[in-house]
Amino acid sequence: MMISGILEKHPDGFTILQEFGLHCIGCHLNVFETLEEGILGHGMTKKTLKEILLALNKSFENYQLDLKEKGLVLTDKAAAKIIEIAHGENKKKYGLRVKILKNSKPEAMNYFMDFEKTPQKNDHVLEFQYGVRLFIDAVSFKRLKGSRIDYLETFEAAGFKIDQLQPHPFHNQGKPS
Repeated sequence: MMISGILEKHPDGFTILQEFGLHCIGCHLNVFETLEEGILGHGMTKKTLKEILLALNKSFENYQLDLKEKGLVLTDKAAAKIIEIAHGENKKKYGLRVKILKNSKPEAMNYFMDFEKTPQKNDHVLEFQYGVRLFIDAVSFKRLKGSRIDYLETFEAAGFKIDQLQPHPFHNQGKPS
């Protein structure tokens, strides 16, 4: 699979590649190179290739498990940012309310996020890495199901981003090889 295909369909793969010193998202060659070509082309070893594939596969398994068990994915960056904000606001033991505001259209949904001490009666309570808990009402959960919550930082802005997921790139093809 071309690097661009992996990054397009599995954005969390970018973080893994970055951790290994590969900055493929900005490289014009990512549409022409397979993952193996990119890794070996940067002078890395086949051992590093295997380590990267193991990390991608582990990420894939966690991704699929969260989708299956929880109905949505919370990226590591989003979870870490939620913890950072909670500590800054002295709300370490709180959960994060995620709600779709009324009258939001599917193509441009508006979201509300805030810390709450306890969930409401009919909330879906989802537990993620680092002890992050999300409280989501039934109506919002129905519309959020199959989404990924991420945290992005750019030169222009920073904030949480919620994307409806496409089928995973390796879903029907097996794991990356």
